[in-house]
Amino acid sequence: MRDAILAGCLALLLSSGCDIAGGGGSDQIVPDSVKAGEPAVIVIVLSVWGSGGSIKGRYRDLVLSYRLTGESEFKTIQPESIPVPYKEFDKDKFEAYRFTLPPYPKGMKGEIEFYFEVKFDGQKNHIKGIKKISIS
Repeated sequence: MRDAILAGCLALLLSSGCDIAGGGGSDQIVPDSVKAGEPAVIVIVLSVWGSGGSIKGRYRDLVLSYRLTGESEFKTIQPESIPVPYKEFDKDKFEAYRFTLPPYPKGMKGEIEFYFEVKFDGQKNHIKGIKKISIS
């Protein structure tokens, strides 16, 4: 009897582990460089997968922080919601946002470093920028 109860409990535990709760991901579209005097545009595409449900409302408080390499303080900007830039996608699984960084003065040289912060399903996440943007 004891073995049957243990086997039943084990089967229950294992079967509940087969349901993938879901998670999230991101893709970044970032220019290699930007000319001084022109804005830099960064796009992030957020996604969800598994059985966690639709993407709607799961990502909140998205911001981008950026600075010129060597500066001590980051500046923060808000996103603009845009259509997902993929030819084919599931609208319940993807969202896209554009950040437009103000232009640096003409003649400025350097690199822009950045990161994103967002709450996904209530949990704070820090997403590092995939590369620095050169200012020419």
